Amino acid sequence: VDEALDLISKGEVDRALVLLAGEAERNPEDARVFFLLGQISADRHHLSEASHWLLRTLALDPLHLWAHYFLGLIWIEEGKRDAALQSFKKAIYIDPNFALGYFYLGKIYKDQGQIEKARKSLAVTKRLLSSTPLSGTLPGANGITAQELLTLVDRELSHEG
Repeated sequence: VDEALDLISKGEVDRALVLLAGEAERNPEDARVFFLLGQISADRHHLSEASHWLLRTLALDPLHLWAHYFLGLIWIEEGKRDAALQSFKKAIYIDPNFALGYFYLGKIYKDQGQIEKARKSLAVTKRLLSSTPLSGTLPGANGITAQELLTLVDRELSHEG
């Protein structure tokens, strides 16, 4: 896994995939291998493949925060809002300080017309971000800073209903 992460950091994703596929065969109990396969698949926009690997990750490690989070993002993309909602709920259960989880919960609630629940989730996001350096990028947010997420939260709150 460490070697694969090193290859990924060098931009050698195809070599990392070959390595991870072999490792998945040899060590089918290592959730990290399946998570990385899922993450690479998601990055390449192979959503059904990514879902497969992330679900395998969760079968081995039901409390894998990032697997729940990325699965939620995939399910939003596929229009599976209820499944995405459950994924983000599980993510914030695992980490009650997970601002991105609350943000996406708020967005889904808003899309479903559950404005009060949306407002509460977005307010929690703001509270959590208030203790984060605003210029720092958020893990798992594709380079988005805490300040940028705060701006998105404010935009969601100002365009309710």
